Amino acid sequence: AIEAEINKMALNQAKIILEDAAKVYEDYPAKATTFMKCGDPAKEILDKAKNEKCDLIVMGSRGLNTISRAMLGSISNKVVNHSDISVLVVK
Repeated sequence: AIEAEINKMALNQAKIILEDAAKVYEDYPAKATTFMKCGDPAKEILDKAKNEKCDLIVMGSRGLNTISRAMLGSISNKVVNHSDISVLVVK
């Protein structure tokens, strides 16, 4: 019960973050999309890029805290090393 509530809160927070990120780029000339999936982050990013026939994957190199930095760094690394399309990693 507690684990389900924590997962629900995390998903709601993630939705808010994605909505805020999408708003920043609403008027940007290039199309920017966000999505949320459960699973291996690198695999989900690569699958989404392939299914959407993306020209470029843009992602951050690190998160907000030590754990996020380590995870996002490894996710970015995995995407870069397994992607068939260009990947831009920003700091």
